[in-house]
Amino acid sequence: MPFGRVFAILFFISLICASITTLVCLLEVPIEAIQNNLHIDRKIAVIGVCIVAFAIGLFVEDGNVLGTLLDFSSIYIAPLGAFIAGVMFFWVIGVDKAKAEIETGSSKTLGSWFKPTAKYVYVFISIFVFVVGIMLGGIG
Repeated sequence: MPFGRVFAILFFISLICASITTLVCLLEVPIEAIQNNLHIDRKIAVIGVCIVAFAIGLFVEDGNVLGTLLDFSSIYIAPLGAFIAGVMFFWVIGVDKAKAEIETGSSKTLGSWFKPTAKYVYVFISIFVFVVGIMLGGIG
């Protein structure tokens, strides 16, 4: 690939920037909660949360423990959560209410395809992923 090394350098620099901005977003929630609930200065809250995050990172260094936890959550918890959310949004609350909320603030409306897709296709696919994940130990 022409200029492959240049693209590789640009790719990894962008990957570093993406990971830093994601980390900032993840740490902002506990920092804000500490500031509001404990009435602590922002600098102290940032330092405290970063120290705790760093310490936790040192203790979950063992990839086997973390890998097992992440496998469990991605194989079982995420598809089950998607199924429950689909049932709640499209069956309990109602697909019309969900559609109205999705369309709020938009000049475009969803087509007639949305209702059957949301109620049946999404819910069926989420339960299918859950069951197949259990049978095969993951489908990734």
